[in-house]
Amino acid sequence: MHVPAATENADVGQAKAQSLSYVVLLAGTAAISGFLFGFDTAVINGVLLLLRIQFALSNLQTEIAASSLLLGCLLGAAGASMIGDRYGRRKSLIASALLFALSSVGAALANSVTLFSVARLLGGLAIGLASVLTPVYIAEISPSRNRGTLVSLNQLAIVVGILSAYLVNWQIARLGASSWRWMLAVAGIPSLAFLFGLLLIPESPRWLVTRGRHDEGERVLSRIFGEQTAKEQILSNKRQRPRRVHGMSWFRRTCASVLQLQCCSRFSRRSPESTPCSTTVQSSLASTSPDSRRAWR
Repeated sequence: MHVPAATENADVGQAKAQSLSYVVLLAGTAAISGFLFGFDTAVINGVLLLLRIQFALSNLQTEIAASSLLLGCLLGAAGASMIGDRYGRRKSLIASALLFALSSVGAALANSVTLFSVARLLGGLAIGLASVLTPVYIAEISPSRNRGTLVSLNQLAIVVGILSAYLVNWQIARLGASSWRWMLAVAGIPSLAFLFGLLLIPESPRWLVTRGRHDEGERVLSRIFGEQTAKEQILSNKRQRPRRVHGMSWFRRTCASVLQLQCCSRFSRRSPESTPCSTTVQSSLASTSPDSRRAWR
């Protein structure tokens, strides 16, 4: 029976649209970590003033409470590549989702600056893991023609998270001197959404293939690219050999280039999360009661 070419083209177009929708869903789920990255980094602007009053902190204690997240980011990012390669992108991101949730709840319930700093350190570990592995996961599940757009979802989510933190701080600061706990606890909601989403999405097909799990990798690739393209990519991967450029492996040369770009990007611009919003929180809290006004003096 002859099938009209127009019908075949329509079916192919519909299949591509469904495939792209599926990839966008996967990328959007992974990008929730970017939202948490931005939120947890920026929310401290509103928390610090209230925290200092709550625990009568010295300047040193305040600095430790504020910087503990950054220490965790450093440690998490340093080990993210090794963890992601060994345990997989999805499992590593699940670990980061658990750390995000523990950090938000632990910091909100902290009864000392030590517990607060430890909880924020866990949040930093989560940010470090997610900031490295989320772009990798999105890139590995994306078609080449849409890869740049989909990876940029993570950056967009970071900025949305920063803005959300400022808005949350502004609204919750009206609750009084203990409102800092709610500012931190709010992050538990997207953390759980991130965790549940990760339980439903597949592992990176690239990672599965590199670990020799070709059948699993082919199933995921088939859902994204179609069966024929998936088979071709699996076969191509089996034949691939590491390349060397001027005595240095291609992989190392690529890593060196990426590191240079990241350093230039970081040192040539001002990070948006460093913008203070404490003045807004101070104004909101000071307007609630005479006691609060005196606390700011």
